[in-house]
Amino acid sequence: MRTVVIGGSTLLLLLIGAAFVGHRRSPDAVAPPASLTGPDPPGGLAFERTEVDLGAVAAGEARRVEVPWRRTGEGPLGIRNVETGCGCLLASGLPRALPAGAAGTLVLDVAGRRAPGPFSLVVRVLSDRPPDDLHHLRVRGFVGSDTVVSPAALPLAALSPGRTVERLVTVRPPPGRERTPVEARLVGLLGETRVVEGPLIRATGGGKEPDGTVRGHDVIVVVRAPETAGPFAGHVEVRVGDEGLWRVPVRGTVVAARPPSMPAAAVPAAEAPAAAGGVDGSGTGAGGPEGRTK
Repeated sequence: MRTVVIGGSTLLLLLIGAAFVGHRRSPDAVAPPASLTGPDPPGGLAFERTEVDLGAVAAGEARRVEVPWRRTGEGPLGIRNVETGCGCLLASGLPRALPAGAAGTLVLDVAGRRAPGPFSLVVRVLSDRPPDDLHHLRVRGFVGSDTVVSPAALPLAALSPGRTVERLVTVRPPPGRERTPVEARLVGLLGETRVVEGPLIRATGGGKEPDGTVRGHDVIVVVRAPETAGPFAGHVEVRVGDEGLWRVPVRGTVVAARPPSMPAAAVPAAEAPAAAGGVDGSGTGAGGPEGRTK
């Protein structure tokens, strides 16, 4: 047996220290929040893929997508929400609580769609482990097998004489034909057209932003109203390779003649371009027999 001899002053200091520690660990003491005691245990969620391209799907055809997932790191992980954005996409297979080592499959059921052209759906998975608590998965595809040109017509608001406006015509080819050349021109109107190939523009509620998931072309149409009052009309011709020719009617009305003394420079600036179509930029109701010739 080993004996340790402690001097009187040293023993007194040890007793005082023990009493202080005992007071700090009193059952009545309030423990500090866990976030102040150190970093959270490491952990996260990993998906085998975050981009799913369904390619061409038939009108009304439903699809099921399975995305394997696994729990990474240690400690529990909670799933706060799985948001699909619309009833056309249902998600299942991801429990609310994920212990360490858990794995499974996220099942995404995509409802059949009728509108021709591209679509893009986003799934957002929110966990309780910030800052990496938000995961995005995107499912995209193309309904039908024909190029979609939209909108079917470009109605213009009442314009002052010489007013310049911009509008957008989108050209969305099916998978495999994204690089088909596109030509466009104005017929019967003053102005110009510009064909733009990706990154394309998609409407986002109150604004527009590039969307790398939508492939094809945008045709920027610039129309200058006539100088005389009354209705005017013309059309945009869009040729897509050897597939055919689309005609998009353009109609408007000049509301008043410009006074002879008013210089052309005083005409208000061009209106902001108006994006056609829905969230994915595909539009609806375009490309029908009335607007296309072969």
